Amino acid sequence: MNPNVLSGRIESIFDVQAESALKNCPVPVMYFRGKRDFVVPAKNFNHIKDVKGDIQIVEFDSDHFLLQRVPGEAWSAIFQFLHEKR
Repeated sequence: MNPNVLSGRIESIFDVQAESALKNCPVPVMYFRGKRDFVVPAKNFNHIKDVKGDIQIVEFDSDHFLLQRVPGEAWSAIFQFLHEKR
């Protein structure tokens, strides 16, 4: 990944304030987490869980770029999530 793109993404993270939108989100939400993700700490999920208690977490044996590292597993989780009866 281009270092300028990555640094731009990191900078934009600090401007996001989405707690209200997440709390009021009327649809089910799934959170993907790489077990070896050293970019986004686990405490971030804990904060999200505090805001939206019914969020579903799916953990993968991957690092931060899990969609690139384990795309098949990610797709399977998305497919299952979309087809669950709620």
